[in-house]
Amino acid sequence: MFHGQWSSPVAAQVNGRAMILFGGGDGVLYAFEPFGPAAGGDKTWALKKIWQHDCNPPDYRRRDGRQIPYGGWKSKRSDGPCEIIATPVIHNDRIYVAIGQSPIHGPGLGMLSCVDGATGRKIWESRRVGRSLSDVAIDDGLLYISDFTGRLYCFDADTGEFHWQHELGAGVWCASPVVVNDKVYISTERNRFWVFRAGREKQILSESRVRSMAITPAVQDGVFYLPTQNRLFALKIDSNPTRASN
Repeated sequence: MFHGQWSSPVAAQVNGRAMILFGGGDGVLYAFEPFGPAAGGDKTWALKKIWQHDCNPPDYRRRDGRQIPYGGWKSKRSDGPCEIIATPVIHNDRIYVAIGQSPIHGPGLGMLSCVDGATGRKIWESRRVGRSLSDVAIDDGLLYISDFTGRLYCFDADTGEFHWQHELGAGVWCASPVVVNDKVYISTERNRFWVFRAGREKQILSESRVRSMAITPAVQDGVFYLPTQNRLFALKIDSNPTRASN
C-alpha cells in the first residue's frame, strides 16, 4: 500500500460469473473468486485472483528508470502513483474506477479507467480526470465523475468520448455525483451544491449554498436524502420530474 486502504470491495456478477472487485491501496484493481477453500487443505481458505489491472500507467510509477516517490502531506507532489480510493462501479459488465490520494496531499495527475470485467483488460482510459475520490455515476449511456481539482466531467460510458467539464470552484472529496430524474447533483468542500441537466451538452440548473458540507445524496422510495456534516435533509421527489419539494 502507498498510504492506506480506502476503497470498499464489491460483490458482482460479470458475464454470469461471481467475483469480488477490490480497488487496492497499491493502485491496482483486482478481481477475485468468491471466498472458498484453498488448494492443499480443508482448513485453509483464501481468495483466488481472477485478474488484476494496474490503474496507474507506467509513467506514473517510473521515470528515467527510477521509481517516482509517492507524495504525502509533508512532501506534496502532483505526479507519481496513486491508490484507489473510490469504489469500483459495474455497468454492462465493465468496471469503472479512478485513482486518487488523500485530500491533504493536494491535487495531481489522475486517471479514470474502464476495464473489461471478464478479462481485466483496458477498454478506455482518460488522463483528463485528476486525482479523484469520486465514484462514477452512469445514466443513459453517459458517465459523470468529479475530481479533487474541482471539476465535474461528462464522458460517453461506452467509448470514453469526452463531452464537457465544469469548474465547480472548490475541491471535491466529500461527495460523488448522483443522477436523479435527468439531473446531476454534486457538492464541493466549500459548501456549494450544484445541479446540472444530465446530457451531452452542459446545462447548469442551479448553484446553492448549504450551511455545512454536503455528502453524496441517495434516493429511496421517492425520497431524496441529502446528508451534510451536521444535518440530514429528506426531500420528497415530486411526480413532476423537473421539480423536488419538501
